[in-house]
Amino acid sequence: MSSYEKFHYKNYIGSLEFSEADSLFHGRIMGITPFISYEGGSIDDVTEDFHNAVDEYLEFCVDTGKKPEISNPNTAPTAIF
Repeated sequence: MSSYEKFHYKNYIGSLEFSEADSLFHGRIMGITPFISYEGGSIDDVTEDFHNAVDEYLEFCVDTGKKPEISNPNTAPTAIF
């Protein structure tokens, strides 16, 4: 069983799920074309990994000269149970 929530960082929306089977939090950046995921064993760990994923995506965009996509809040569901 897993529950689904979301959180925000620098105009990006991240999903947040917990897998009881794996005892692991995980998610992905919502509302952008690239599939960027993150995980952690605690809320603090997954939050840090989400922030790192956003920062690395933005850094990648600067390095490659691509305009970064911004999460579209209309494409990110708020809760699924």
